[in-house]
Amino acid sequence: MKAAKLSKAPAYRWWILVMNMLTYGYFFMTIQTAAAFGTAIQEAMGLNATMLSFYTTATMISFALLAGPGGKLIAKVGTKKTILIALAIDVAASAVFAVAGGNYVSDLVLRFIQGISGGFIGAAAVNSTAMWFPVRQRGIAGGILLGVLGIGFTLATLGAQALLGWGLPWYTAMGGLTAVSGVVIFVLYLLTVREIGTVYPGAMSIAELLPEEAAADAPARDTSQLPGTMAEVRRNGKYWACAVVGFGNAFLVYGFGTFLMFLLMNDLGITSDLVTMVISSTFFITIVAAPLGGILSDNVFKGSRYQTLMIATGITAVTLVLIPIIGNASAIIVAVLLMLAYGSVSMILGPFWAIPNEITQPQIAGQCTGELTMLSNIGGIVVAPVFAALIDSTGTALICLGICVAVGVISFLCARFIHQ
Repeated sequence: MKAAKLSKAPAYRWWILVMNMLTYGYFFMTIQTAAAFGTAIQEAMGLNATMLSFYTTATMISFALLAGPGGKLIAKVGTKKTILIALAIDVAASAVFAVAGGNYVSDLVLRFIQGISGGFIGAAAVNSTAMWFPVRQRGIAGGILLGVLGIGFTLATLGAQALLGWGLPWYTAMGGLTAVSGVVIFVLYLLTVREIGTVYPGAMSIAELLPEEAAADAPARDTSQLPGTMAEVRRNGKYWACAVVGFGNAFLVYGFGTFLMFLLMNDLGITSDLVTMVISSTFFITIVAAPLGGILSDNVFKGSRYQTLMIATGITAVTLVLIPIIGNASAIIVAVLLMLAYGSVSMILGPFWAIPNEITQPQIAGQCTGELTMLSNIGGIVVAPVFAALIDSTGTALICLGICVAVGVISFLCARFIHQ
């Protein structure tokens, strides 16, 4: 039985967004702990930059590999159970890490297990948010959701400093930070989140229950004409253009965290205190930039996404080019340029992750999100070891910066071909 039509979108959608933000931000905090505790790890275990990078790479590999199956899991058990399973996996691995961390090989195994949770969360949180919001609100909702990526990075950095200051062993602090946070979020999600099909039996998205708002939000479309299987989706060149843009975005998001500290201290000569300020402000800008991208695509471009992607990737390429040219002038200029660069990378997030729900029929939107997450995160897998090896072999991060410029340009060209 189909749910009754609604006169307006329910206020409960905002609570769904808050809870999805907590889960997504939690996982990205898990990823960033490797960098946040990096100095302590290197000092305790004698690792070089390349070996340390595998603390992140191990998590990114499973994050990418499990995103596709995560989309299929959504179709079987729903978004809520998928996220609860993901949180339980991360908490269990974190708890073991807190007690028995400090061995390089077993640490990588535990980091790999933590990444499994990200594959499930990435597909489920994005898909859940899109289902609960009307078409012309999906970009801003997705932007707010993915804006917590930078907050997760910032909280990991601040949490590392605080916990290490208490005198805890680095592995206890690192595992304890994510284990305790994960338990709190698990309980909240279990008790307060409901599936859209439970609240509105027969419905697969809020948009289908708001005919008047949907008509005002975007051009009327017969969703039955959209691809109904992933095989049909994969035959569309625009889908592969999305994959390239997603790859580039993940490459830049995780690449920044890999080489920024070395670039600032070694190549630009910025002191360690200022480096901490610059990096924290750079990551924190995500909370503003990601929703801004959603506002542009929802309100300025009326639900069309590719224009915002082009603007964002263009800004990224230009600002990164300027860093070595005028960045030596002062730390303030470097901070501004990096905030613009990282902010523009974040502007993509809301519009981009609204696309899977708008190029497919609702029943496969979760699978499409999961597969795009998997393809995108390949960029996050390769960037850390590649950049670390380049830094180790050349003694500079400027080559890494140049590669990021090239990725921004390629993403800009591919974004032009994405039309819903």
